[in-house]
Amino acid sequence: MPQNSSGQTNKNFRGHSFKGQNLAGMDFSGAEIQGANFTGAILTKANFKGAKAGLQRRQVIFLDIASLAISMVSGLSSALSGTYLSTFFDSKGIGVYSSAGILVLIMLLIFFILAVHKGFLSGLVAIMGMLTGILAGMLSGVGAITGAITVVVAAAVAIMAATVAAIGIVVTTMVATVAAIGLAVAGMVAIVTGIAVSGMVAGMTAFVTTGIGFFVAWRALAGDEKHDFIRIIAVAFGAIGGTSFRGADLTDADFTGATLKNTDFRGAILTRTCWRDTKKLDLARVGDSILAKKIVRELLVTGHGYNKTYTGANLRGAHFAGANLNQANLKEAEISQANFQGANLEWAILTKVQAVGTDFTNAHLTGACLEAWNIDSNTQLEQVDCQYVFLLEHPNQKGDRERRPHDPTKSFEPGDFAKLYKEVMNTVEVLLRNGLNPEAFNLAFQKLMVENPEITTASIQGLQKKGDDVLVTIEVPEGTDKAKIERDFLEPYKLQAALLEAKTLHAQDIKEITLALIKNPPANPIINLTNDVNSESKAMTDSTDSSRKIENRDGNVTAIQGDNVTVSGNVANIINELPDSPKPDQPGIKELLSQLQQAIETDPELAPEKKAKALKQLQALATAGQDPTSGKDLADDAITMLKGIIASLPSAAALAKTCSELLPSIASLFGL
Repeated sequence: MPQNSSGQTNKNFRGHSFKGQNLAGMDFSGAEIQGANFTGAILTKANFKGAKAGLQRRQVIFLDIASLAISMVSGLSSALSGTYLSTFFDSKGIGVYSSAGILVLIMLLIFFILAVHKGFLSGLVAIMGMLTGILAGMLSGVGAITGAITVVVAAAVAIMAATVAAIGIVVTTMVATVAAIGLAVAGMVAIVTGIAVSGMVAGMTAFVTTGIGFFVAWRALAGDEKHDFIRIIAVAFGAIGGTSFRGADLTDADFTGATLKNTDFRGAILTRTCWRDTKKLDLARVGDSILAKKIVRELLVTGHGYNKTYTGANLRGAHFAGANLNQANLKEAEISQANFQGANLEWAILTKVQAVGTDFTNAHLTGACLEAWNIDSNTQLEQVDCQYVFLLEHPNQKGDRERRPHDPTKSFEPGDFAKLYKEVMNTVEVLLRNGLNPEAFNLAFQKLMVENPEITTASIQGLQKKGDDVLVTIEVPEGTDKAKIERDFLEPYKLQAALLEAKTLHAQDIKEITLALIKNPPANPIINLTNDVNSESKAMTDSTDSSRKIENRDGNVTAIQGDNVTVSGNVANIINELPDSPKPDQPGIKELLSQLQQAIETDPELAPEKKAKALKQLQALATAGQDPTSGKDLADDAITMLKGIIASLPSAAALAKTCSELLPSIASLFGL
């Protein structure tokens, strides 16, 4: 059993099982761990420096024998395809099938060229299309069948040869022996099965087929993505019986200088795992982890990314401590939870990177572009070496990249960079649409301070105009629920703004009515629009309500019978035009607005002028309901105004209760 990091004497763990064990912090440096099983083990901060993983000797011998056997089969198959082809050119067939033989040779040539330059899949698609034509009538009888068999067998042999060669390279270095035996078998069979021209054709076919297979194997293991499936098969085969870290937790583990050939890392947690100077990591089975991409794997191993492009790369949890990423392009890369301690990121492009919880301690960031990068309170910026940064990747119309500090003669003092971005992270930004209402702002902020004593007037960091809107920046303590702070301020602000706007509109209405009466006195003035008139008329049991609303239309004062009859009628008409709810048991916008209209019109505690304003907002909601998607903003404003109008009512009022039930349902139907 290994000891912890304080010391370790036993370094031979070949074939040992540590499955599911807690080995956090254990020291396996320099250990022989070939064939060891660490499946599901906890290996956080474990030390594997210089360790040798992979296959045990007996497993290597077994896989070598298997590779040799498959190689011989490949050679025999290659010779078989040559033998079939030779029948087109022997003394009996040359007069009958020579044209067919030439066509088959052309097909094989096309397949080989496509296989080398585009991959085996492209070659197979091409020859299958040609074979369809051959079997349909281009050739006939024995010639068609023999030609088809020849091409298919040759293609299969090439793929088999590539796979076997790749396995041989992955498992051992005896690929030359494997190749020699395969080609020798192919050549001998070809020579035996033919003489003169036919024998030469058979031999060349066998030689070229097997040779191309080995060439593709070499390209696949060199990282050529066109032949990646060959590498995947070979690596999977080579990892059988090798060291397994499958599903293990390797967070902060250190594999510096380790040999990792024939090792299985599928499903392992590789957060901040160090791969610096590892050997044969490209021959390990890594699944879909960040090690799968060659360019990322090379960066993790070498630490050299100078002036290279990693746009959109998945580098989450990667270990880049001390790496050279000077002038590297990391635009839109995922680098959350990664370790960049002491890394050189000078003049790097970090536009739109996701850097949540990333460690930049002691990193060098002078000249870096930080446009729209995403960091949080867990992002470590302590002791960052940075003289200045840019907030734009490309210059704006004025040729400015938004340098910080603004003055080109100034530089950040030690600690300024971390302080600047810590302040940015500990702020809440609230957008006030359509400008700022000072009175509503004061009332809402007073309420915010009462509910959150840690926030004071000094917490207001700035008010910035954004077109017609205003952006308010509020400083908050670290760890604050920013979403809650935004709600606690914005909701009362919108409510107060709606109330104040309603009061202003009411005052304007009174002023307009007064001016209308002064300028255009009616022939039979109804001066006493008081409760006396209303009471007398309403006391008559068989009479209608004769209270009046005064309007100025084109300079003439008119009296409209009934409270808000015109507005109410318009609202009803618009609501009736809305579609019925498709589900009878679930009211839709039409049904909910009808209920709300009835509640507004019949509420005895709502003043007539407020009732008119409420109906106008209901009309806006009905209009928005004709197209809920495009009318979303209109509905939001109308609901806010309605809340402001009914805010003056007692909480026990019938309309207040109805609105508290209906407005949330209406808002949800608009997606608010």
